[in-house]
Amino acid sequence: MKAPPEPGATSGGFDVVIDDGGHHNVQINTSFDKLWPHVLPGGLYFIEDLQVGKMGGAYSNLPGDELRPSARLKDWIEQLLYPEKNQGAEYKNPIPPDVEFVFCQTEACVVGKKRQENEGTKSMKDIIAPL
Repeated sequence: MKAPPEPGATSGGFDVVIDDGGHHNVQINTSFDKLWPHVLPGGLYFIEDLQVGKMGGAYSNLPGDELRPSARLKDWIEQLLYPEKNQGAEYKNPIPPDVEFVFCQTEACVVGKKRQENEGTKSMKDIIAPL
């Protein structure tokens, strides 16, 4: 019988991560930074309760809370919308090179990881672009 994994350890990659963890900005950012590398190509990372980071008070008193995840995602969306403008541009929150898309709604966003080149399936950009 195999021993259970250590807390925080994984046995492999994730197709989907739903971050329903801490509500402090630093906790949301840390969760993404630690888990995103383990999301498989073509996988999804959901982040919810993004509005809490702008509430202030008890949710903005930890070191690192000054970087709002919503501001980070906003920078990434701009970089995706205007790629030609972003050649060589320096952003406070540069988009990870393996992010394919960011879709947002009230209080939540989903970040999609690029598929590997040899997967033979269309990317979301290939599907949406002709529309």
